[in-house]
Amino acid sequence: MSEDEYEDDDTDEVESDSKVMKQLRRQAREGSAASKELGALRRELAFSKAGVPETKATGYFVTAYDGELDTESIRAAATEAGFITEDEDEDKDGAVTDDERQAHERVQDAATGASDTEPPGYAEDVEGAKTEAELIGVLEKHGKKIHQR
Repeated sequence: MSEDEYEDDDTDEVESDSKVMKQLRRQAREGSAASKELGALRRELAFSKAGVPETKATGYFVTAYDGELDTESIRAAATEAGFITEDEDEDKDGAVTDDERQAHERVQDAATGASDTEPPGYAEDVEGAKTEAELIGVLEKHGKKIHQR
C-alpha cells in the first residue's frame, strides 16, 4: 500500500470529523439558546404568579431583580419598590365579590359551551310568577315563544 491511500483516508476522516464538530457546535448553540429562553420564561412566569403587572416600569424591575424567584420574595420586593401595593394583594379571607363570581360564571359558561342569553331580571320574573298565566306573560315579555296545546 502506498502513502497516498493513507493520506486519502486521513482526509476523509478529517472532513467527517469537521462535519461532526460543526453539527455539535450548532447543537450546542441551539441548546444554549433554548436554555436561555427557558430561563426567561420561568422568570416571566414567576413574576406573573407574584402579581407584578406588566408595564414598562416593572419591565425594568423584572430585568434588574436578582433575588429568589419564589412568589413571596418577588412580591415583597415589588411591594417595597412600589410596583404593587397591599391593596393589590389577593383577598386575605378569600372573599369573592358578586361581580367577580358572575364574571367567573360567564367565563365558565362560555368555556363549556353554555350561553348566557337570559336578559337581566328574567330569572327573578320567572320565580315571581304565581300562576300559569303570569308565567306565560313573563316568558312572552322576555321574547320566549309559548306553544300552547
